[in-house]
Amino acid sequence: MGYPLYADFLHWLGSQARVISFDRRGAGASSTPSGESLPSWEAWADDARAVLDSAGSEGATLLGQADSGPAAILFAASHPERTRGLILINSVARWSSAPGYPAGHPKEVMVQLSQFVQDAWGTDALAEMSAPDLARRDPEYRRWFNRGARMYMSPKEASRLFTYQLSLDVRDALPLVQVPTLVLAVEGYEAIPADHGHYLAEHIAGAQFALLPGSDAFYVELVSLRDHVAEFLGGLTPSVEPDRALAAILFTDIVDSTARASALGIASGATSWKLMTRWPARSWNSTAAESLR
Repeated sequence: MGYPLYADFLHWLGSQARVISFDRRGAGASSTPSGESLPSWEAWADDARAVLDSAGSEGATLLGQADSGPAAILFAASHPERTRGLILINSVARWSSAPGYPAGHPKEVMVQLSQFVQDAWGTDALAEMSAPDLARRDPEYRRWFNRGARMYMSPKEASRLFTYQLSLDVRDALPLVQVPTLVLAVEGYEAIPADHGHYLAEHIAGAQFALLPGSDAFYVELVSLRDHVAEFLGGLTPSVEPDRALAAILFTDIVDSTARASALGIASGATSWKLMTRWPARSWNSTAAESLR
């Protein structure tokens, strides 16, 4: 059974648009193909395209919160012709700090958080991290959150996926986002500081930024959230023809380079884009809201 506040948000969103929601592969109702390691963030973005194709949606406004935001960013950068708008809530360009990106946590803190996720998965401690005020005053929220986390994945898998996020970095994709964008951040949300949202808004051309009051998960302050989202959806105009998009580059193998790499002990097929997935329970779902026009 859904938690009333979150259910209210989804019901309201459904009154504004057609809502298409899905679990990324390897989590919830979406299984990981046999023998496949953790997919790249680009693969998760491409999963969104497959879901939209299956749902018969030619264009959508993407809503990504927390770590589903980077996949939404990559989709918007890769498929501008199918993206009417982008809404990012409590999301990031990368999780750990880096030169030019002070918003993130130091890497050693992220490693500690990974262990915390494994130890606290499906318990009140993690529920309090997601919504500290709400979890302390409402035992029903804790039960809903904890049950959802346990159904979503095991503690070991959650920790593995959390560790996966340490290499997450979509900063280079931000200038390629050419669609109307709304960035929302909860002002006192310690799990994902609002500085992450400031960075996104400053590096996506024309992005709007707004702070939501409180210190809990985004759906707690429904009035403020609804006002911002409704105004944004109402102001969307028909998409324009994009003049650029994020694309893959075919790189041909230099003769004998694979054999030489193998001889040097370099693993074949290694990828540099190994990225983590999401925050607990249903709030990790990527959501595409197709405007009802």
